[in-house]
Amino acid sequence: MFINNVRTSGVTKDGYEMLPVVKESSIAEGVAALARVTSNLREAVIDKGVTGTNKEIVDMAYFLLRHDGIFVGPSSALNVLGAVKMAKALGPGHTTVTILADGGVRYGSKLYNEQWLQDNSLLPKQAAVKEESASLDFVRELTFPTTV
Repeated sequence: MFINNVRTSGVTKDGYEMLPVVKESSIAEGVAALARVTSNLREAVIDKGVTGTNKEIVDMAYFLLRHDGIFVGPSSALNVLGAVKMAKALGPGHTTVTILADGGVRYGSKLYNEQWLQDNSLLPKQAAVKEESASLDFVRELTFPTTV
């Protein structure tokens, strides 16, 4: 398996393969810190990877809350962000599916805390919070950092 066009290495005694880790921290806890390939992923055929910034995660979480009434956590916001990026890249006539893995109730001190967002320069864009705006223009174009 290749990550960012670099062959992974470092299979541990218990059979886990260690992966390069992105050094940036993510508000989607556990996503950027995943440093190993577990047995359930080992057999997967992975041809692309989709990334999102903390800012995009916040914007998507607030967009979903404002426009769809879905109160998600950062992992779910990242999943939807990836699905939107993939759908835009694939174009019309395709179906994109994702899973909403976490709710927003546990993130009142960060993702849904205006002071924390301000302190971390992550306040959501107006397009994400305006009720009358249904634009997903805050979603950046899809790039594929991972190619196998």
